[in-house]
Amino acid sequence: MRHRILPALLAGGLLVTGSTAALAGPEDGDGGGTTLTLYAVEASFTYITATGEVLSDDEAESEQTLPSAGDRFVFVDELYADEARTERVGRNDGECTFTAFTGETEEEFQASLVCHGVVTVDDTGSLAWQGALQFSAAEVDPEQPFATVAVTGGTGGLVGADGQVRIFDTTAEGDEQSTTRYEVELLG
Repeated sequence: MRHRILPALLAGGLLVTGSTAALAGPEDGDGGGTTLTLYAVEASFTYITATGEVLSDDEAESEQTLPSAGDRFVFVDELYADEARTERVGRNDGECTFTAFTGETEEEFQASLVCHGVVTVDDTGSLAWQGALQFSAAEVDPEQPFATVAVTGGTGGLVGADGQVRIFDTTAEGDEQSTTRYEVELLG
């Protein structure tokens, strides 16, 4: 459960995954291209310390220290075309590495991460994404994106894709799984 993995980030529930693509229906985007909306549910999550120790969900949740530079996590999200998450359209595979920190306590905590991954859209192709992300222990507004990453390319029916992905945390208090909304803005 990504939003519960690191106690230092619990206050905002803000560990990130970035993703792209899908087929939830185009909308008019600001950049003259297409905006696609995807809904994601965490399928797997693994936390790896800078020293190479792999922590289970239970072990990671019991850690009482802030992450270290070089700690990373890998994840898979199942992607859906609808908010009810009934029409599966693909998956997002990614990795994020912690690069820098400030703050001595959870309340002061701020982190920088570098993340990258690939979204595979069933029967369509794939999109590559990457970005540098900044986080703090502040509350996350589910109506505002907490991160934006770049679409850096595509394959199959998505070859030549470029644009950006705005990432929204939609995990409700008490949810067992992290949920995310991705707004993929592809340039025309």
